[in-house]
Amino acid sequence: MSVKETSAGVPCRDALERCEADRSLHCDLCQREIVRLAVRGDQLVVASPLRRLGMDAGALNVAPTALLQADPLTLHAAMVRAHQDGLDFYCPECDKLYCEAHYRCVPQWDEGFYDYTLGICPEGHERIVDD
Repeated sequence: MSVKETSAGVPCRDALERCEADRSLHCDLCQREIVRLAVRGDQLVVASPLRRLGMDAGALNVAPTALLQADPLTLHAAMVRAHQDGLDFYCPECDKLYCEAHYRCVPQWDEGFYDYTLGICPEGHERIVDD
C-alpha cells in the first residue's frame, strides 16, 4: 500500500520540510537538499518539493531500512518496482539528483485537470515524475 500527497506538479518545499528525515539527498550541482527519506514503522517515506510518498515493505519488496542508505539509482528502481514514478528530481540517464532550480517540472493538464508532471534535467533528458 502507498500513500501519496502531491502538489499537482508544482514544486513547493512544504512537503519536504514537513518530513523529519533519517537521511537527506542533495542536488549534485549545488548541494541543496532535495529529498528526505524516513522510515516510519514498515513504511519508507520519500519527500521532495513535488510530493510525499509512504510505501510499505510489501510494495517495495524490500525492507524500508535497507533503502535508507541506498544510492539514488537503487532507490529509484525500488520505487518504480513499487509502481511509483521513481525518485523525484532524479535523472536515471545522468544518474544525478537535481534541485528544483536545476530540474524543471512541467505540469501537464487535460481538460483543466492535473494529469502528470514531466521532469526535464539540465541535459534535456525527460521522464514522467508524477502521474
